[in-house]
Amino acid sequence: MNNLPQIFTNPKFGEVRSIEIDGKIYFVASDIAKALGYQNTSEAIKYHCKGVAKCYIPTNGGNQEMNVIPEGDIYRLAAKSELPGAEEFESWIFDEVLPTI
Repeated sequence: MNNLPQIFTNPKFGEVRSIEIDGKIYFVASDIAKALGYQNTSEAIKYHCKGVAKCYIPTNGGNQEMNVIPEGDIYRLAAKSELPGAEEFESWIFDEVLPTI
């Protein structure tokens, strides 16, 4: 892990954490899947994400190993989501979050 995660908060979608690894931005996969309304986040990540990596992210309980995904996997998860707000979530991530990183 190269740095501390950035945390982005949205009243509708909750918190989404991002982290830079070797100059590339990744997002905590479970944060994205939860925000998109997936009931079983592990299954959603397993079946829809192609670029999953693992890294240790600091949390209140200490460093925890988490799955992180690149931008392309956010598109894949959003495309498969049945949440009516999936398109709104995409707009938030790509129009507001990514430009600030």
